Amino acid sequence: MLKDAAGIGFIADSQLSAARDNNEAYANLKHNLRELGMDPRDIPVVVQFNKRDLPNVRSTVELQKTEEDDRPVYTASPLRDEGVLPTFFGLCKLTWDALETRHQVSQRMGIGRDEFLLKLGALFGKKI
Repeated sequence: MLKDAAGIGFIADSQLSAARDNNEAYANLKHNLRELGMDPRDIPVVVQFNKRDLPNVRSTVELQKTEEDDRPVYTASPLRDEGVLPTFFGLCKLTWDALETRHQVSQRMGIGRDEFLLKLGALFGKKI
């Protein structure tokens, strides 16, 4: 599934009890990318901590400190319709920028990042 990935959204559980599993899953992701010959630092990744509506979740300040790779961190509560689209749009921005650097997608597709994001947002009834 990771082969030829242009960007990755890593969705983690905000609950205190899930910290170890989150860390293991993220380490596994980086290991799998390396096994595929990909450098994890070269792939756009956003991290989303979901389940923010549940009790016993890590604080937002603590979550920001957990990301050692300096990746964007988002929080979400899908059941409350909070944070999911900002995470998605954040990943789209990073992925577009990486593809622009490598493949000049604006020129090839005839559309710039900002226009692309506006059209993408319109599909969801959102202004980015």
